[in-house]
Amino acid sequence: MRSGLIIGVVAGAAALLAVVGFSELQSDLSAASRPRARAALPSVLVVAPGKGPLSPLVAARECGPSPNCRNGAGGIVVVTLLSGAVAAAPVTAVVLTDTQCMPDRYGISHCLNKLRLSGGAVLLVRHDHDMHLYPCLNPGERVRVMAPSA
Repeated sequence: MRSGLIIGVVAGAAALLAVVGFSELQSDLSAASRPRARAALPSVLVVAPGKGPLSPLVAARECGPSPNCRNGAGGIVVVTLLSGAVAAAPVTAVVLTDTQCMPDRYGISHCLNKLRLSGGAVLLVRHDHDMHLYPCLNPGERVRVMAPSA
C-alpha cells in the first residue's frame, strides 16, 4: 500500500511539474513571438580636427585635458576624423577596430576606430572617452555616422 501511495505522490508531483513547466514554456514562447522595439543605433558625430566653432552638442562632449569627459552621454559619441570622408547625410557603419585605448593621466582613453560605411568606404577616427562611464565602440557594432551639421 505504501508503495502505491509513494508512486501516486511521485506521479502527481511529476504531473504538476509538467504543467508548470509547460505553462512557463508557453509564456516564454509568447514573449518571444511579440514584436520587440528596435534599439536605436548609437549616433557617431564625426568632426574634422581643428574645425570650429563647435556646436553646443559637440562642445559638451569634448574631452580636453581634464577628467570631465561626457562623450557618449545619451548615446551620442563625438569622434575626430583622422582619414576618410564623411557623407553629408547620415549613414550606417560597422565598427571594424577598437585599438590603443590606454587611458591618459586623466583617465580618458583615445581609442582608434575604423568604421566601414554602408557604401564600403572606411573612416579612421579617434574616440576620446572615459571608458568607466561610456563604452568603447566595439568591433561588429553598428552605428549611425554623420557630420555634426547633419
